[in-house]
Amino acid sequence: MDMTILGDVPFGDKDAFTVFLGEHDISHQVLNTAIESKYGQPPQTFLLGDNLEVDTDWLIMHYQMHLNLQSILGLTGLPDLSDVNMKHEEEFNDWVQIHNYEHARLNAVLGLT
Repeated sequence: MDMTILGDVPFGDKDAFTVFLGEHDISHQVLNTAIESKYGQPPQTFLLGDNLEVDTDWLIMHYQMHLNLQSILGLTGLPDLSDVNMKHEEEFNDWVQIHNYEHARLNAVLGLT
């Protein structure tokens, strides 16, 4: 899966972030399908692409989803993806890069790259 969109989201660009949310949701669907096929258990999930305003609840649920994915795959080392101020440019940019790296790592482990 092409992960470029998950790592290329300009701060403050609502249109780009809307595209990111949709692509991000698809990325999680692909991960979930691969995990269910390989391990026979569907990961916990929720709709990721429906909320342009990423709030604290979204960040916490999303982070928990990543922790669940890591647990199923036997991975560790994920920074807290819920601990970010998305209205602060540097924090937003750091989050995008860390998050993109995590998706690339999950894809690699599942052979989706």
